Amino acid sequence: MIYTPTLNEGLIEDINQILDTTWTPKQLMQGKWIEVNESWTNKDIAAILIKYRAAGWHVTHEVEVTPGLTRKYLSFVHPRYVKLRARKH
Repeated sequence: MIYTPTLNEGLIEDINQILDTTWTPKQLMQGKWIEVNESWTNKDIAAILIKYRAAGWHVTHEVEVTPGLTRKYLSFVHPRYVKLRARKH
C-alpha cells in the first residue's frame, strides 16, 4: 500500500489561487515559485508534491540558503509548458 498524506483544503485553495493567476512569459519557462510557509510540515509538502504531480504539474521543492537565512519554495511548471521547458534546457 502506498502512503498518501492528506492535505488541508485551505492550503490547496491558496496554492490554486496563485496558480490560477496570469502567468508571465518568464513564469511559463521557469515556473511559479511559492514560498513554503513555516507552518507547513514535511508531510504537507510531500502531499502537495504528490497531488500536483499526479495532475500533470512539474513540481519541485527548492531551498535557498544564504548566511543566516534558509528559504524553501515549491516551483510549479504548468502542465501545458512542461515539454516546452524541457526543450529549452
